[in-house]
Amino acid sequence: MEALRETYPPLFRRHARRPRLTGMLDASTAQTILVTAPAGYGKTTLATEWVQGRDDVVWYRATSGSADVAAFSAGLADVMAPLVPGVGDRLKQRLRVADTPERAARPLAEILSEDLETWPPDALLIIDDYHLVVDSAPVEEFMDWLLMLTPALHVLVTARRRPKWASARRILYGEITEIDRGQLAMTTDEAALVLDGRSTEEVQALVQQAEGWPALIGLAALSATHELPTERVSEALYRYFAEEVVRGETSDVERFLLIASVPAPIDLGAAEELLGEETTGVVLTHLVEEGLVDRSSGNYFARAIRPYSSGSLQQPFRPQSLGGTGSRRLT
Repeated sequence: MEALRETYPPLFRRHARRPRLTGMLDASTAQTILVTAPAGYGKTTLATEWVQGRDDVVWYRATSGSADVAAFSAGLADVMAPLVPGVGDRLKQRLRVADTPERAARPLAEILSEDLETWPPDALLIIDDYHLVVDSAPVEEFMDWLLMLTPALHVLVTARRRPKWASARRILYGEITEIDRGQLAMTTDEAALVLDGRSTEEVQALVQQAEGWPALIGLAALSATHELPTERVSEALYRYFAEEVVRGETSDVERFLLIASVPAPIDLGAAEELLGEETTGVVLTHLVEEGLVDRSSGNYFARAIRPYSSGSLQQPFRPQSLGGTGSRRLT
């Protein structure tokens, strides 16, 4: 079983442990633990810290290809095989039968559930980056049925968006424990461990400015002065934001984020003039779901963007992408 420890990522050398959060995971009696937050809140790191040293954990990392229910179900079976030998054999035979993904979801879940009858009682399945499949209705249905048919299966899921199967009913009935952005945000005490040597006032100011975002606090810790913005932190920040937060988004979302990086609250009139009313509505709905934008009293606020300096955010999205129009109009 020692080989199983190689299936999940190691912790970084500079990792600051977060017993406040691992204590929440220890206390959970739910079948499923759901860790949801935008990029940079330490979802994967928290899961990794929690399972260090365990030999009864299997880890599946979703990719864009996992949105296919056949690939997703077969991938889960493959990582579970060390704990339940042969678990994917019947499922893979079923995959040879031509069927639409919509019709295949439930039968695949039923087959896998039956083969998991010998799932070890204390074992854990981790599904990382589930947000990459959350828009796949067949995968969502497959997970819904798998959890319902296999109550002995304990799962931890990390995602930037809450899956549809994570219903309010399941959370209310204790079937799912959710740890969200508010809980993942760093407290002053946690940030002080990362920003070693800084005064309490400086740490408090940074936590307030960063809204507890671990990625931003970690970048500040790498700077020489721990002050924001600095050229070093700003450079790393905009590259992180471009690569981890915006990568994979549509061009409309990228353009909208450029517009939103300048004013707060968001100027709907300017956005609709540049993108069109329908596109603006679709993009706003998507950004609210992703946790990048908040809605309050009828206004939209770029919550995840406000901690950045406008300059650092705009660097990945050159004004040329808007023909220069949006940048001149909104500044």
